[in-house]
Amino acid sequence: MRIIFATFYPRPYPAEPMNELIEPLLKERGIEYVTFYTLDHIDPEKRVGYSMEGEGLKFDAAIVIPPHVGVDIKYVPEDVLDSDRFVQADKFTNRVKGFDDAFVIGDASALPVAKTGVTAHL
Repeated sequence: MRIIFATFYPRPYPAEPMNELIEPLLKERGIEYVTFYTLDHIDPEKRVGYSMEGEGLKFDAAIVIPPHVGVDIKYVPEDVLDSDRFVQADKFTNRVKGFDDAFVIGDASALPVAKTGVTAHL
């Protein structure tokens, strides 16, 4: 069985310390990887995924993780949310943009950090 891991990052895992562990495991298990691959669309009849650059990857089974986007948060002014509906905040204090007494944590934040459990764990 051939397994290909495609990612839009320059390496299999974006954070280099974790990548130093992940990349050798992929190689050890015979899992190929393609970097700088940003999925644009899938042709289900041809069973091909196409990147934004036009590169095609054939598949028998595609497992796709959609982009993270914010949710419909009640009672939050629209100008506090970014275009992906994450709450904008100060990167040093987590204070919500325009508020002295409101803070945002976790996946609701627009801060440029990974939004995965592994990041919280580390």
